[in-house]
Formats: sequence, C-alpha cells, structure tokens
Amino acid sequence: DLTLIMAKVGNYAELQEAWEAWHNSVGRKERELYIPFVQLLNKSATINGYDSVKDVWLANYEMDNITDVVDAVWQEVEPLYKKLHAFVRMKLKTLYADHQLPKDGTIPAHLLGNMWAQTWTNLYTSLSSGSPLDVSEELVKQGWNASKMWKTAEDFFTSIGLPQMTDAFWEKSVMTKPKDRDIVCHASAWDFYDPPDFRLRLSTFRASLIFAKLMYEKEIHFISLRGPPLLKYGFERSNFILCLNLSENLQLKKEEKKLFFFIFAIGSPSFTDPIDELLLKALEKVAFLPFGLLLDKWRWSIFTGETPYEEMNRKFWELR
Repeated sequence: DLTLIMAKVGNYAELQEAWEAWHNSVGRKERELYIPFVQLLNKSATINGYDSVKDVWLANYEMDNITDVVDAVWQEVEPLYKKLHAFVRMKLKTLYADHQLPKDGTIPAHLLGNMWAQTWTNLYTSLSSGSPLDVSEELVKQGWNASKMWKTAEDFFTSIGLPQMTDAFWEKSVMTKPKDRDIVCHASAWDFYDPPDFRLRLSTFRASLIFAKLMYEKEIHFISLRGPPLLKYGFERSNFILCLNLSENLQLKKEEKKLFFFIFAIGSPSFTDPIDELLLKALEKVAFLPFGLLLDKWRWSIFTGETPYEEMNRKFWELR
C-alpha cells in the first residue's frame, strides 16, 4: 500500500521510487481527464453568469477582496511555517545523512511522509521523543473493530442531543476494505438524497477516534437536511461551517482524552509534553497551509486561462 510506504521514514530509495512511480503513472493519465473536466466546470460557470469556476468558488465567501485577504493572512503565518520547515529539514538531514538534501534549502517531497507532502504528521515520531495521543494501537490490542468505533462516535453525538444514525447507514456503509473488490480508499460521507439513506466509506480501521467522530458529524449534517425538498437544501458558507467544525474538533479532542484514560485504566499512559502536542498540530495544520494555498492558486490560474493546459505542470512546480 503506497500510503503506508510513504508514511515510513528511513528508506530514501524506496520513498523516491514510490513517489516517482505513482506520479508518473497517475499524473499523466489524470491530466487527459482533468482538462475536459475543467472545461465542463467553466461551461457550467458561464451558464450561471460567472466568468470562470474561480468566481463560483470565491463567491461563496461574499468578499470581493478574498484573494487579498488570503495573501495577507499567509504573510502573517509564513514566518512560523519557515521555522517549522527549517526544523524539519534539519532533522531530515540527520536522518538521511547518506543523501545530500538540495542546497537551495528545499525538502524533497517524498521525504515528508505523504504522497502529496501536504501534511507532515507521519514524521512526528522521527522528530520528537514524545508520544502522540493516539489510541489506535490500544484499540487494536483490546479487540475494537470498525463497528465499535463508529458506535462510540454515535454515542458522543447522541449524548449532546443529536439524532441516532439510520438503519440504512449501518447496513450500507463501507467501514472496512472489502476483500472481493478494489475501492477508492479516501474517506467520505454520502447523502443519497433518499432519506434515510446516508452512508460513509472508510476502507481502513486504522483511524483515530476523533476522525471517526468528524466523519460521523457529516452524516448528522445530512440527516438534519432531510426535511426540506432537495431543491431547497441550499449550502452554508464555507467559512461558517469551518468555524463550527473547528469548535467541534476542540470538544472532540477533550472527549478523546477522556476515552484515552478509560482505555488505559490499567497502567499509566505517558502523554506528550505540551510542546510535543504543538509540534504534532503544526505538522498537521501549519505544514498544510502553503500546500492548500498553492493548490487553489494553481487551479484558479487554470480556470481563468492564465495558465495554458500545456503549462499546468510547470505552473504547479513554480508555485511549489
């Protein structure tokens, strides 16, 4: 499994081979599909009165200067990112002493624990002596399965007054990877617009409990919309939903710590130092910021025609 290979630290050649093979195989094929996809999106945008898909996406924020705001926020965060980048590079330089890192100060993407180098959390144990608060290993030891993990997520939401998930959810969701066929492994929640048919797909049990709760939250959101007719569903502002999700995340983190103490009732768990928890969060959130920004800037430039299709790859690495 390429995801597991990229998450490992230490074998430079294996990581490089996996990274290059995947990008050469998938990237070139997807390019031929992506171009007509963009054309269809832009056609839909113009039919609805927009110049391009970029305008459709940004209209959701109801701010004429949203791109300027994003750039200004990034300028504030960039010094912190550069410090994190320098720290990680210093550690990787020691870990891969037999391989010289680029002299321009960059970090090869295949060394960052993720196929897209978008988050660096898989590097944590190699960067810090602390132990992240992760109950996954103990859950496996105690015989937890996917169903029990999702039931625990449901217990959390029902405890704060939200509805139980539907019978169809439990019958039709994919909670572990099927043995008889290949499926897309990326976790997602689905509303089939036929209440009570709400489902999720997560093809591995190796997920933290907090992630299970966040995925389950999407299904709760679908259930809350099942009253109005489909054409009246509407969509909330992305920034508003993000604020709700972040506040929910903080509460879930507290709940996960309570569960951690419960599971490790026998013995004394060794928690990380506050600085270690901050490092782990930085590897997840701060490391992602420039990736998310460059990805949007890249797509915007394609949507508007600023970047010709034959220059898409060059533009991506220019921003990268």
